[in-house]
Amino acid sequence: MVLTRPNSISRRLMSLDGVILLLVAILLGVGIITVFSATMLRSANEFGTPYHYLVRHIVSVLFAVMIGLGAAILPLKTLPRL
Repeated sequence: MVLTRPNSISRRLMSLDGVILLLVAILLGVGIITVFSATMLRSANEFGTPYHYLVRHIVSVLFAVMIGLGAAILPLKTLPRL
């Protein structure tokens, strides 16, 4: 039986979670910038504003983040009941 201090384990997990969240935020930012740069001219020609697809993408990302946070908060014991 290996005895470890809970504080050291929780610190390592929290630091890992922070790194993962930072990487996800960076990837989301790069994705948003990429969508904007790829669709800016088409959006301006079709809708009169270069931000149409950007706004749609940001709304979709926010919706996905809310669903992800809801799933993260959901206790694992309730999953079999769903």
